Amino acid sequence: MLKRKKKQKKPSTTTTTTPASQTGNRVPSPGFSLAGIFGLSRTPARQQPSRQNPSNTTTTTTVSSTRTPWTRSTPTQRPQRSDITIHNRRSGEGSSSSSSEPEKVVIPDDVPESNESGESSADQGIPSGVLLAIEEMDEVLQLPGADEAVYLPVGSLGLTLKIDYGPLRRMEDGEEADFINARMAQIMGGPYPIGVPFMRKYGTSDPRMTVWVMRALCLLSDNAEELSAMGVDPKKAVERLIAMAKKQSRMSISAPSHGFEMQILQVGGFVESKLLADLLPPNQPTVLKLLSLYHPARTERGEILILPPLKTRQLDLQLKKLMHQVVVGEYKAWRETGKPLAHHSIGEIAKVAGFLQGWLKERFGTFPLAAVDSIYHNGWTYEKQIVSTLSKPGDDNELLGWLMNRGQLVGWGKNYGAPFTAASYDPSRPQDREALQKIYDDLLGDPQFRKALTAVSKLTACCAKGQGKIMVQPLYPSTKVVTRVQFHWRQARTLIHEFLHALTHQNLTEASRGIGEAQVLTEGLTDLLTAHFFAQLVEEVRSNGEIRQLILGGEPFEEPAAKHLEVGYGAAGEKAKIIKALVGMDNLMAAYFLGAVKFIGL
Repeated sequence: MLKRKKKQKKPSTTTTTTPASQTGNRVPSPGFSLAGIFGLSRTPARQQPSRQNPSNTTTTTTVSSTRTPWTRSTPTQRPQRSDITIHNRRSGEGSSSSSSEPEKVVIPDDVPESNESGESSADQGIPSGVLLAIEEMDEVLQLPGADEAVYLPVGSLGLTLKIDYGPLRRMEDGEEADFINARMAQIMGGPYPIGVPFMRKYGTSDPRMTVWVMRALCLLSDNAEELSAMGVDPKKAVERLIAMAKKQSRMSISAPSHGFEMQILQVGGFVESKLLADLLPPNQPTVLKLLSLYHPARTERGEILILPPLKTRQLDLQLKKLMHQVVVGEYKAWRETGKPLAHHSIGEIAKVAGFLQGWLKERFGTFPLAAVDSIYHNGWTYEKQIVSTLSKPGDDNELLGWLMNRGQLVGWGKNYGAPFTAASYDPSRPQDREALQKIYDDLLGDPQFRKALTAVSKLTACCAKGQGKIMVQPLYPSTKVVTRVQFHWRQARTLIHEFLHALTHQNLTEASRGIGEAQVLTEGLTDLLTAHFFAQLVEEVRSNGEIRQLILGGEPFEEPAAKHLEVGYGAAGEKAKIIKALVGMDNLMAAYFLGAVKFIGL
């Protein structure tokens, strides 16, 4: 737990939020001492003449920067311990001393090669990574109130966050390690001396990452009491933040709208902890109802039914016939006999994907961004991960995956006659699962069926989560089957659906393997959220011409077909709607995005 301190009363005049107009929606940059590390010194400041605007009688304040450019100076001889001068104090003289035995700490692995670093500057002999850090800090330090604390209300956490990076700016050269130790002591509630090993490992190799971590420690330590109440393990929070700092996807320290601070709270696990603390798991009667949705042999009263033996022959004949019909039907939905499909640019599809990633973050990002391992935090970019379905290999794994997905849809689907139910199929019985697998193997062993299935699989969008790729069709279907505008609507919906698969928490995926009807979680919940978000996208397209042009590919506006606004995936989708009705949308999203499956009865 974070160290609790006695709560001090703040004067009423200091509890208000600094107006955005004064901060430019950004916060002061730290004054991390680069001079001692890189042998840099400042040139004398140049006098800047004051400017007056006689045409405007309004009194204005012009903020002139007193910071001066960095130049290379001759570095002083340093101790053999490292390239960094670390000021270590004797016992009792500073924050790094302790009478108790410090806890053993482990500094993360060396920072990987980064595209932020580069060749030395030809003009000044300063590494480009250092220059970037200096430029970024100089820019932010010119803002008004660089030494003043800012109080930011964070509605999602129900607290007012103190943001004060003044101590970093006032820090003297060589005090970095002690500064880190002091802040860690506040966060951990006791000595946690990682300063010296941290600076040895990262101080010179990645100064921007070092600045990022020190700012994060400032934020956590200044708000230790409030954040401790959320129950987050402070050691794990710091470890996650150090790992985040090493990634190119870390939020810039000068990000607008306090983006840096929000990423600290998200990756640190504080937003997730707060969201989950505000939710209630379902009560026992509701859990029994939920379990009856997940397991076909359970009742709402908690009874476990013993189904009759599987009617193997009946299931074999019925399912094979239906799978042939499904494959032929999906092929016809794309192509007219004798006419080639029209090409649809992957680049244009990628633009839509990129927009949707940003739009979903802005409109519905609370739960997805609260996940500490969210792809939003690791640099995954949707538009760069779009690949053609035509690149699928057509191997057994790919085709079996297609069969298993559609087999669940058909097997439990009432509109297909629910062959699983009719044949008394019980997925909890190993012999039943083996019989189903044999049906799939037989289908794959039929050369004619396999040829047709391979063609259909190459026309089926999917999320290859293990590869981090989303596969989409670079083709337009026959206009006799679907108009261009309706296809663009359908493709936008598909892009949302597949992106949600990429955001699905691993805990939910693992939970699906332990229930009878796995597709309720993997596809039913996904399509329920897809329909929810797609309905909001339709509103945006109606009212925004620029978005309409992008989503509909320049086609004249036409309302999407009603089926696109409904939850699909047959019985799995219907059960997903019941789950939402029983536990609510927040509980459902907590399970889906954060992996907190207890909130949906698992």
